[in-house]
Amino acid sequence: MIVWRLSRHNSLEGSDTPGRWNLRKTKVLYTASNPSLCAWEVFAHQIDGDSWPTDYFLLKIEVQGTDILTISARDLPAEWNTLAYKNSVRKFGSDIMARDKPLGFWVPSVVIPEEHNLILNPQFPNYHSLVKLKETIPFEYDERFKKFLK
Repeated sequence: MIVWRLSRHNSLEGSDTPGRWNLRKTKVLYTASNPSLCAWEVFAHQIDGDSWPTDYFLLKIEVQGTDILTISARDLPAEWNTLAYKNSVRKFGSDIMARDKPLGFWVPSVVIPEEHNLILNPQFPNYHSLVKLKETIPFEYDERFKKFLK
């Protein structure tokens, strides 16, 4: 399967910086089901009127393997889609990684709940043979979006 990531780096190593679905010390790589969702996710979380991004890359990532869970919205903690990240949600994701040890898990996007993000587990055995960078594409946001930041 193909997933996508918008990043300033072409690394697939992941990060243990706390995010919506992970506590500190739980390393994950956030990806999305399509390029447009990546763009919206980054725009919602990282773009402001003070620093217009010109140094992003769209990463096309191939994921092989079947050890991927799908978590439906009804099975998520009640606060999964609040704007502020909640520790209960971070713990939920970190517990999945620690308990089930999947290659990754699908969750609905908060930005567009009808679409999904795949949270990958860089600690999974043979991760580097199952998760491969297929293409790195320079990415710039359309400058017409700047008007929405004022």
